[in-house]
Amino acid sequence: RFHMANQFKVDPECIDGPYCYPLVLDRPINLADFRSEGIYSPLLWSDVLSRSDTPEALRSFIGRLLPLPVDQRNDETDMRKLAQRVLAILGS
Repeated sequence: RFHMANQFKVDPECIDGPYCYPLVLDRPINLADFRSEGIYSPLLWSDVLSRSDTPEALRSFIGRLLPLPVDQRNDETDMRKLAQRVLAILGS
């Protein structure tokens, strides 16, 4: 569902045991918007953001990354609901 919006092209068949789906958007995201809807994604590499020598391209990538949780306890229905909630947030 996200392949069109994802700026980071990933072949899920090439990943063995992912812990997240790396959704990289074309604009910065606010993790609080997702957390308020029950989607708990971590801010990865927060230490990199605090460094003064971090290149702007890396800052931009981190700010646009939404690592969506992938968990073996979730079934296809759970993942469809997650996708629908993410798409609803992105559409607003």
